[in-house]
Amino acid sequence: MRKKNKKMAMWILFVCVLFLGMYKIQAFAKFKQKSEYQISEELKGKEVKQLTFDEKKKIGEYFITAQLSVFEIQDKEEIKKIGMEIFSEDHIESGYGQLIRNYYPNRFHTLEYKFSNEEICEESDESFTYCAIAYVSGIENGKRDEMSLNYEMKIVKEKHTFKIAEQRQYVE
Repeated sequence: MRKKNKKMAMWILFVCVLFLGMYKIQAFAKFKQKSEYQISEELKGKEVKQLTFDEKKKIGEYFITAQLSVFEIQDKEEIKKIGMEIFSEDHIESGYGQLIRNYYPNRFHTLEYKFSNEEICEESDESFTYCAIAYVSGIENGKRDEMSLNYEMKIVKEKHTFKIAEQRQYVE
C-alpha cells in the first residue's frame, strides 16, 4: 500500500511540474522587438498548403507586430503603407480604419512583443486562421506599460503575397 501511495505522489508531482513548466514558458516568454518577427523571402514564396505550423505562427506574429507597431509610428502615410501591405483588397478599408484608431503620435516608444496560446484554428489549402494572445510592452510617459490583445485572423495568399482577409481583435 505504501509503495502505491509513493507512486501516486510521484505521478501527481510529475504532472504538477509539467503544467508549471508549460505555464512558465508562456507566462515568462521574453519580449522581442518588431525586427525579430520579420518573415523571410523563402517563407513569403510558399503557398498556404505548404506551410508548417511554425511557419503559420511566424506569419501571424508578423501581421500582429506590424499592426501594433502603429502605436509607435509618427507619420500617417506610414500607417497607410502598412495597411496596404498587410490587408487583403476586401479588408483594406476596415483594416486601415483599425490602424488609424491605434494612431497616437509621440505616445509610445520602445515597443516589444510576445505571444501565447498560439494556435491554428482553421486551415484549408487557400487560407488559415491564426489565433493568439499578443502582449505589447512600451514606454508611455516615462513608464513601461503592457497590454494584451486577443487576435483571430484569417490569412490568405493574394497576388502571391500573404494578407489578412478578416480579423477579430479585442483587448483582454
